[in-house]
Amino acid sequence: MNKPSSKEEYEVVLRKGLKELGQFSEIIDNLIILARFDNSQMPIEIKKVNLTRVIEEVLRCAKAAAAEKDIVLSSFLQDVIILDGDEERLKRLFTNLVDNAVKYTRRNGKVVVAAHRGKNFANITVSDTGIGIPDNELLYIFDRFYQVNKSRSPKNGFGLGLSVAKSIAESHKGKIVVESQPGKGSTFTVALPEFYPG
Repeated sequence: MNKPSSKEEYEVVLRKGLKELGQFSEIIDNLIILARFDNSQMPIEIKKVNLTRVIEEVLRCAKAAAAEKDIVLSSFLQDVIILDGDEERLKRLFTNLVDNAVKYTRRNGKVVVAAHRGKNFANITVSDTGIGIPDNELLYIFDRFYQVNKSRSPKNGFGLGLSVAKSIAESHKGKIVVESQPGKGSTFTVALPEFYPG
């Protein structure tokens, strides 16, 4: 006869199930976004967006995941950045970048988000002290379903986050680039125009 599970054991199982459900929900959302971009059916609602506030919200949501790995999550948001954009899509863009940074950063590492205004552009960087990306893989990391060095990749995730981030940046007439060193970390830089050219 099996021994009844304790309340604590039930809570552990429930928390694990909720976490996995959240991961699947994120994957489905990313697939839907990409499918809509492919069919030119992704609605972009352009309005004035406080990008600084959006990034602050993204960082608040990422705190728990970072804390689980004892990752220091910090920001340098010197300027209040207001630009033309779709607030929900921009939130998804930076959520994907920050989540990706936390995922690929080892325990006790660091993730830093910085933002400042350039000439007609907002420049945002997401840097980490993670596993880094080999030079021969940098050309492919924005491809769908591509995962850097699968033997070292986290088990969760299907290589969609960066592809979605790139699609959202480009839909805002912006761009995203990456610099990386294996074993030392990566820096993703997003440049977004302050005024949507239409």
